[in-house]
Amino acid sequence: ASADAGTAARKFCFEYYTPRPAYWSYDGLPFGGIYGATLAAVLAFAIPRGTLAFEHILWCMLPVALHVLLFLATHWSVNVRCFVRFRHENSVDKASHVKVVPVSAKSLKKHKVLLVPIVRNASELSFSYLKKKFVWNNSTGTFERLRFNVASPLRVYVSSTGLSSGQVTQAMDKYGPNFYDIPLPTFSELFQEHAVAP
Repeated sequence: ASADAGTAARKFCFEYYTPRPAYWSYDGLPFGGIYGATLAAVLAFAIPRGTLAFEHILWCMLPVALHVLLFLATHWSVNVRCFVRFRHENSVDKASHVKVVPVSAKSLKKHKVLLVPIVRNASELSFSYLKKKFVWNNSTGTFERLRFNVASPLRVYVSSTGLSSGQVTQAMDKYGPNFYDIPLPTFSELFQEHAVAP
């Protein structure tokens, strides 16, 4: 089981992030400076002429176009979203999200780069990636795929008498409920997905 966990860990690279304040992400207040500088430049050229020409309006539209492009890029690319809206952390202690990056080209064909939230449950750190649970291992200092005990001798399963109520609670906390949930997207979610699709 440990060998399988190590193999799973080598398939992925984990990067840790915390969200920037909403007003301080690169498409927040910093872009306000670009708007202000553009407006000041346009007014500096327009006031001496005493009129607002068409090219002045085009210059005013330039930061708007860049702002919209940056907004769409954060939906198209996980890397852009991390750069714009999140701050990189060196350790998992301060992180609220983890970016899962497939290491090999073979893994990249089967999996995709995702930014997922970290779940802190008592002393356990975990996250869900493509319906698979990864748990923090203090010994290895990284996240590892949660594995089920399926390697015990057959007599262990045959002689099993079930779980006590306490063991059920522990198993629920560790493995989660025994069902596979496929949530149906709402109309607004589908509309947003198609609206920002590249």
